[in-house]
Amino acid sequence: MTNNLRNTALQAVVGRALGSAPRRSPHTPRSLGAARAFFSVVAQKPLIDGVSDKNSTTARQFNFGSSQYASCFEDIPTPDVDKLRRDAIAYLDSHDKQWWYDDPVCSILNGEKLLAPPSNLWITKNSLGQANGNQYYATPDQIQSLLQHIQTYNSPYTDLRPKFRRIEQKLLNEYAGLLIGNQCLDFGKQDGVTEIEESIMANSVERKLNDALIQDEQDGKVVIARKPIFVSW
Repeated sequence: MTNNLRNTALQAVVGRALGSAPRRSPHTPRSLGAARAFFSVVAQKPLIDGVSDKNSTTARQFNFGSSQYASCFEDIPTPDVDKLRRDAIAYLDSHDKQWWYDDPVCSILNGEKLLAPPSNLWITKNSLGQANGNQYYATPDQIQSLLQHIQTYNSPYTDLRPKFRRIEQKLLNEYAGLLIGNQCLDFGKQDGVTEIEESIMANSVERKLNDALIQDEQDGKVVIARKPIFVSW
């Protein structure tokens, strides 16, 4: 069998969720031709494979509906919704509007911000069309660097669960109020508290499913295809 391990997007953590995630793609160049070339290459290979075994070509049948699968939905945590609301309100009360202008949205490659000339600095707008910050559009050279990275990158890791779980712990707890508040300010999201509440519960299920999948790989029952994933807004 083959299957893709769920990829958690680190960009969600380093983006405006923590103060600088884009409303529009930071990879959008001034040259539409460069953009089309970029995405045409990215789209050539699927990011997610179906699941099949030697005797069947039916996709996504692995483990679904089994007792092991059902057990992943037990012992779901109960989020502290009142605290989520308090943290969100506290963040909104202390939010500095200038922050989104002083720290523009930009692409990040190998831990480095891809800044650009002033001519590539654009004003971002909220859901009502009001200016609310800055972002850098990527230059054609930066787009090529991103594309080359996607095509050639080979991760030294095969199991990133501990690292991403530390990120998830911070994002869904320490930074939950900031995330809810930014979404409210940026595009008028009205159900941010409910979304984090559901995410905390769903995250518990996803971790158990990933644990079961990794265990089955170690037992020789499945082969996990680990491909790079490109994330853009």
